[in-house]
Amino acid sequence: MNKLNMPYCFQMQKHLLLSLFLLSPWVVFAQDGDKLDTISIEIVKEYAPTISDAYKKKNNPQEADSIDFSTPIDYQIKPRQITTGFEVEPVAPARIKGEPLIKLYKSYVKAGFGTQGRLYGEAFMNQLRSKKSSMGIHAMHNASKGNVADVGYSGYSNSRVNAYGKRFLRKHTLSGGLDFKNRVVHNYGYDPTDTILAGLDETLLKDSTRQRYTLLSGNVRLLSHYRDSFQINHDIRMSHFNLSDQDGLSENNFMASVHLTRYLNQEFVNVMVKVDHNETKRFTNTDTTNMYSNTLITIGPTISTDGPKYRFVVGVNGVIDINGNKGSEYRFYPNVYFSYKLINDVLIGFSGIEGTKKRNHIRSFSKENPFISNDLELQNSDHAIAFYGGFKGEMSSSSSFKVSLRREKVNEAPFFVNDYRGMGNGFTVVYDDIKYTNFHGEVSLYQRDELRVLASGDYYVYQMDLVDKPWHTPQLEVAVSGMYNLREKIVAKAEIFAFSSQYAMELNEQGEETAIELKGTVDVNAGLEYRYTKRLSLFLQLNNIAALEYNKWNKYPTQRFNLLGGLTYVF
Repeated sequence: MNKLNMPYCFQMQKHLLLSLFLLSPWVVFAQDGDKLDTISIEIVKEYAPTISDAYKKKNNPQEADSIDFSTPIDYQIKPRQITTGFEVEPVAPARIKGEPLIKLYKSYVKAGFGTQGRLYGEAFMNQLRSKKSSMGIHAMHNASKGNVADVGYSGYSNSRVNAYGKRFLRKHTLSGGLDFKNRVVHNYGYDPTDTILAGLDETLLKDSTRQRYTLLSGNVRLLSHYRDSFQINHDIRMSHFNLSDQDGLSENNFMASVHLTRYLNQEFVNVMVKVDHNETKRFTNTDTTNMYSNTLITIGPTISTDGPKYRFVVGVNGVIDINGNKGSEYRFYPNVYFSYKLINDVLIGFSGIEGTKKRNHIRSFSKENPFISNDLELQNSDHAIAFYGGFKGEMSSSSSFKVSLRREKVNEAPFFVNDYRGMGNGFTVVYDDIKYTNFHGEVSLYQRDELRVLASGDYYVYQMDLVDKPWHTPQLEVAVSGMYNLREKIVAKAEIFAFSSQYAMELNEQGEETAIELKGTVDVNAGLEYRYTKRLSLFLQLNNIAALEYNKWNKYPTQRFNLLGGLTYVF
């Protein structure tokens, strides 16, 4: 119901009262003439006045026109290209603010001393960060009096000076280096209380057991970086070394290799050619020369293909062994590899077949055993064929593992045995055709630069042909190493090496060859570094903490507990 406006109601009441006042005489007169009937009115409910809604009538005018004014329109579209001008405006590249570069220092020195007359010094000097080149020089000296009990003088020293450098070209990297090493050892594997040796002058005996190896080497490498997959990338390397000792040995080795790689559709092709020439000369007191010359030429093409979950490589290695004394020999070796991702990168299975010819020279033998005689016979080892397979993967984002099984046949495998000529304190090499099985496992754990742990183990089973035992070769080898960095202030390191018992060949009283067992050991080492500042730090290295006596080589016991302490400084 619509509500009335209050001022409007008030005016209506005024007009109603005025009308009643004017009509009242007529009402009185009418009452006098006529008699009014009595009327009864029954009120059911209170009076509720209502007002109906108002509706407006639509009376819009309409114009009726009988004339049609529509005009037909005829139009055509003519195709025409409209020339529009568009100029590309250069946009300034967005600047990304990255982490600040770590400040580099040119020089680093490390110096220390320890027990058994240990003296250690090392220095690096490098070029600072550059987009064009990188070069540096390194020098090191490590010496000790040895002081191993119940044997001859066991002092040693190792010195080294090497320079290295790289030049970054537009599409190539040129690198190279020069290296000088001087190693002095004493063949201390004899009994100084022996009745024959007891009467000799100590200085004379010390000089007679000294051996000095001098190595001078150099290398150069040219590596291409073509981005176009249709171009042939190349990796060219050349190297040379000369090894000499104080007993008249001179060994020269020259090696050159070329790797050519290119994609053919989805396959990756790699062709390798390598030439390895080695000459060994031995000068005796009578100025006669005993020379050994050998050249290995290897040609190894391979082709590989990769899929989302697999990798397959197939190839062959052809080797020509040119021996100046025995003529030439040609061999071909398979080179096959296959891997498949069973569970993404978590578990990957792999297997393969391979073979090669391995170079044996005085440098490789003396690096493993510095107490060898320089007139030993040199033969290359023929790794005829090897089958291998296993699994590898990642247990998490910071850990990985690998387990494998390998079965291999090797012809002319070298083993070190005691050389009983003279004082009987040297070693020579015997060769044998063998078959062996190797079980290998390794686990690594790393967490940025704070924690790193690596554990590996190898177990060997040998089948010999002519030699009774795999001389100086343990059946089990285990190595564990770890590093913990505490807020870049304290760095702790630990290493554990363990190997099982091994066998060595000796001569009994009747001059017959017999096998003796050398017990195994567990060698525990630890190191601690305290970084006083970012440039100055102190270090302490503890070796053979358990002070166990063991023989890596027959008649050559190693040093027991020893320590080395010192400081490092960068500038």
